[in-house]
Amino acid sequence: MSTLKSSAEDLTLNADGSGNDVIIQSDGSTKAIVTAEGNVGIGVTPESGWHSSLSTLQFGGLGSLHAPSSTGAGNDINLVQNGYTDGSWKHQINDESSLYRQANGTHEFKVAASGAADAAITFTTPLSIANGGDVTVGTGNLVIGTAGKGIDFSATSDAGGMTSELLDDYEEGTWTATFTGATISPANSVGYYTKIGREVFFQYYSGAATISSATGGARIYGLPFDSSSATYAFSLFLYQHGTAVDGGSTGGYVQDGAAYLRFTDTNGTAAASYVDGTKYMMVSGRYIAA
Repeated sequence: MSTLKSSAEDLTLNADGSGNDVIIQSDGSTKAIVTAEGNVGIGVTPESGWHSSLSTLQFGGLGSLHAPSSTGAGNDINLVQNGYTDGSWKHQINDESSLYRQANGTHEFKVAASGAADAAITFTTPLSIANGGDVTVGTGNLVIGTAGKGIDFSATSDAGGMTSELLDDYEEGTWTATFTGATISPANSVGYYTKIGREVFFQYYSGAATISSATGGARIYGLPFDSSSATYAFSLFLYQHGTAVDGGSTGGYVQDGAAYLRFTDTNGTAAASYVDGTKYMMVSGRYIAA
């Protein structure tokens, strides 16, 4: 026997007996049901958990959880806020298991720290494009956390002889110049470099340098990375602003498989030598790292 029981605090609806449901009706029509298994249905008999025939679940005046019921709407679930309707959803979990946020006619997926005013990373897709779009990093950095990984350009057209389309490194820093071929005391020993992938750009200026006991080939050591030792993979550097090297030298090349510069005579391969005295050296160039 089913009972309706009231106490000082509780109202109990009891569908007595095993397997009986608690049913709420209006004018003979079932509006809500709690099954004997504990499942809840509104306008429908639930198969499990909570089940509603309605397409919208309203949360006060803040917004609603909306599942479109119109033909062709798919199985999308829209989170609607502040009075927006089905056509102007703000957040969506769609039938392809994708998560979107709609703002100003654009699909976005944003990731932000709790309470942050701006997203740390934003994926943006114009509404007219099914796939693709821009990725915007806000106040943080995009960090490649594994060595040998980076930005892959393999989808682009390739030139003959292409060996890699992975941009896996970028850094900036300093290097310390040392010398062989003379005793040299420079006003400055610090050079600068930028490395993009395997390409290294470098520069160095000695200021006033005291040179003595010059003998043998003029070299500058201390480049930040060894040069490639691939066959014929020599890279050049330019020398200006000074007469610290003889032979009319205007530069030389980066020694392959090593991290130093070799000065050469103009229009030749013979090693140039330092010149004693107070001299200046300004060099810059690029090379491919090993």
